[in-house]
Amino acid sequence: MKKIKVLHIVHDFLQGGIESFLYYLSEEQLTNENLQVEILCLQDKDKVTNKRISIGNVHCHYIAIKPNDLSINKYRNILKLTNEFDILHFHTFKPLLSFFLHFSKAKKVFTVHSAGDVFRPNSFNFKFKNKLFEILLNKSMDVIAHNSKYTKEYWLNRGVKSKNNVVVYNGVPAVKKHTKENVFALYPALKDTFLIGTTSRFIPWKRIEILIEAFSMSKYKNEMKLVLVGEGPIKSTLEALVTKLGIQDSVVFTGYRPNVTDFQAALDVCVFPSVSEPFGLVAIECLLLGKPVFVMNDGGGITELIEDVEPQNIAKSVEDLAKLFDKAYEDQEISKLNASKRIHAAQKYSVNNTEKEYAKLYQKTIHNV
Repeated sequence: MKKIKVLHIVHDFLQGGIESFLYYLSEEQLTNENLQVEILCLQDKDKVTNKRISIGNVHCHYIAIKPNDLSINKYRNILKLTNEFDILHFHTFKPLLSFFLHFSKAKKVFTVHSAGDVFRPNSFNFKFKNKLFEILLNKSMDVIAHNSKYTKEYWLNRGVKSKNNVVVYNGVPAVKKHTKENVFALYPALKDTFLIGTTSRFIPWKRIEILIEAFSMSKYKNEMKLVLVGEGPIKSTLEALVTKLGIQDSVVFTGYRPNVTDFQAALDVCVFPSVSEPFGLVAIECLLLGKPVFVMNDGGGITELIEDVEPQNIAKSVEDLAKLFDKAYEDQEISKLNASKRIHAAQKYSVNNTEKEYAKLYQKTIHNV
């Protein structure tokens, strides 16, 4: 049987959910003897910020496309490259590139990783680009794969009506090797303490301030620690909020940590208060560790995930989230009994399942089924 040649197209290798998903998926696809998988990164090789994919097992091509890049030769070179493949699997949208690749001989699949308007730019350029994206999905894509029901509904409401409009959930691999003792070696004060926390980029729509405010309202805040793992442009704002609320002795900012699974394993409760999150890989990673995951009711795809597992862990407000913290502290032993239930529920979102779904999708797309 002839192998299906797949070229994933991504903007950059960053520290984010899209790149994590692409890393998990492409590595898993290497185990499928019917696929030949490569990646096109639209960044210079020496400028990528996350080296995980570039030093992995998947062959990568690098052609940098800057914002408003008008270098026609670059687009011609990319078009020539794509004609060597059967499937172009998009994970990013660049208007001019999309125009050129409309003429590629390959079939086109777009995984939609974005949804939501809250905390996104309220500008003409943002709205215009979204309109162009809608046109691309409707006119140029053979298949549109949304990473959650929420994402699909969001784009349906904005005019994406393509008949080949499906949901393929993101997937994560089996739990990585980890030890929470690494965390306690770095932060001895956290050992034997009830830990609430998050692992996240510190950007507006992740709403880490809700987590901080809810923690400050908990009646057990002096018996617990809040652990915030990550970096981002609003970190100083969050640090100022912690000081304003007078809880700095109970809060630890760790900065970026490569061993994020160690920190997730050390937490008693994992919290992701994002708004309009398209999916939420990190929630699945924590559920696979047996951890309770708290989210907000307007969280989008991440709320969709928790509704299937422990809907009682979905908060409607900051006050509601604080009450969930109190209950979690009071019911620690009961929560531990539910660990196996969480792990079982999260296994639905294994990258092995996701790989099989995309393999079927590629076959159907090539044969126009």
